[in-house]
Amino acid sequence: MLIPRLSFGKLVHVSSILMTLLLAMNMHALAGHLKGDAIEADDSPTQDTVLQPRQSRSAENTAPNPNAERNATEGWISALPPDDRNAGTRPATAQATVARHAEACADGDCPDVAKAAVATVTPKQGADPEVDRVETDLVQNILARQSTFENEQKNLEEQKHILDAAQAALNEKMRNLDSSIAALAERQAAHRETMSAETDRLVRIYEEMPPKEAAAVFNIMDIHVLVSVANKMAPRKISAIMGYMMPERVNIVSQYMAGVRTFRPLRTSFDGTTGQPVDSGTLTWWSKSKANQKQSEADQDALKLSRQ
Repeated sequence: MLIPRLSFGKLVHVSSILMTLLLAMNMHALAGHLKGDAIEADDSPTQDTVLQPRQSRSAENTAPNPNAERNATEGWISALPPDDRNAGTRPATAQATVARHAEACADGDCPDVAKAAVATVTPKQGADPEVDRVETDLVQNILARQSTFENEQKNLEEQKHILDAAQAALNEKMRNLDSSIAALAERQAAHRETMSAETDRLVRIYEEMPPKEAAAVFNIMDIHVLVSVANKMAPRKISAIMGYMMPERVNIVSQYMAGVRTFRPLRTSFDGTTGQPVDSGTLTWWSKSKANQKQSEADQDALKLSRQ
């Protein structure tokens, strides 16, 4: 037959728990005696009847107790003091002992029997049921609040992760936008250089042409191209060409070259090409016709003034 072997530490824990149980039983018996004394004292009409239970109780205390004899035989020593003066401090002593054993069992070394004993003795040590109830409510409230705090902390962490992801996406979009703006600026600069080079090439071409032939081309050329070419041509060359141009055409070109009239800025797309202004497509046919009519009337008035 195999005999289970326990370590010395476990034996110490088991013995401490058993001693605590015996102490609790003694305290329970003492509390029952004190309660019975109080009831008998309230029911007794005279002082003589009060003294009789005390004498009988002292006789019972002096009588041999089988539990005490058994404890003495086994070597156990009772932790209760002999007098009733320290009765008020016994619950606190028992509570401290139970708390000490509970801390010792927190490491998981003590067996399940010792844990059950601690759990059984602990609720019996409350001196006041109201205090125990308040403590229980307080512990439950703290546990409920702790779960609420943990949930709120989890929600805050999730929101933080979401905000971090949104911030990262926003930073990525900002970087893409910066790169797009830089690419657009480069394309616009390249487009301006190309347009300037093409204009210079046209200037050289028309300067080499005879003035009469160049004037015939300028009479039907787009006004934007004409003004840009005329601004870069030498004064002697452009004056010779203007002498063969139509007077109304010369008048319009002169107004643009003098700054009296200006062009609306052209819209530049992301690919670097220029087009019509953004609001040009929203104009109605009537507004376009009215604008063309006003422009033609202004040109006719300017032509009349120039002929006079």
